[in-house]
Amino acid sequence: MIKIFISDLDGTLIHKARNHVKPNQANEKALKKLENNNVKLAIATGRLEKSIYEVEKNLKIPLYKISVNGAVISNTNNEIIHESFLEKSIAQRIIKKLEKKYIKDIYFYVLVTDKASNYFRPAVFVSRVINLLYRKRFNTKYLTKMHLRLLLSDAEKVLKINIGTGKDKKYKILEEMQKEFYGSEIFITGSRSVEIGPKNNSKGTAVLKLLEYLDISPDEAAYIGDSYNDLPGFEVCRYSFAMAHSEESIREKAAFVVRSVAEAADKIMEINGKNK
Repeated sequence: MIKIFISDLDGTLIHKARNHVKPNQANEKALKKLENNNVKLAIATGRLEKSIYEVEKNLKIPLYKISVNGAVISNTNNEIIHESFLEKSIAQRIIKKLEKKYIKDIYFYVLVTDKASNYFRPAVFVSRVINLLYRKRFNTKYLTKMHLRLLLSDAEKVLKINIGTGKDKKYKILEEMQKEFYGSEIFITGSRSVEIGPKNNSKGTAVLKLLEYLDISPDEAAYIGDSYNDLPGFEVCRYSFAMAHSEESIREKAAFVVRSVAEAADKIMEINGKNK
């Protein structure tokens, strides 16, 4: 019996680049069907929690929330269950590394904080148009020395660092960052991005914390996603679904491969003996 269904957001529940918080009609209908059959619903995303609030508002369904790749977990009343941050010293070392070694190999890096702020540091060669579009889309502020002082004090806490780079360069940066900052969680989260989060922090560890909070066994949980940061979610849930457009190395880690959240929901109903 599957008691909870946990879905990634971008590339899984949400597809259209211009529509960041509204699932398509088929996915929306499928989630409501699961809710009506007593399956709890959760979102696990690299985005800030406020994006899940908007999804929840559109769906009109109470959602458990795993945001910033597991750094923040909240219940359906938006009460925080768990919160974790990058250590100040680690964040400072990462910033120095990016500035000294990688600033020519990346387009930008962004510090995401618990104050729902995105501090944006673009590379010099990135055009002003791209900078403007990115800042508008993600509501970012340019990273200044004043911001760094603020972030490295107790005023704000860093939840994650997002690095935008080339499709090929991301693997090199991932490998080198994992060697130096092996205590932190470092993932490829998109075709051109690498993200660094707190130690022992991932969507998988967050799912386990949420399941413990709800008194649900991992054998009663289903997870769906399409990227490398979803693999820890696959590992802890008995029923794992990879999106068909995922890379092969992601698809082969899942129990099922599906084309949509709606298709995964149908399979869950079948497993629960409700799809007749």
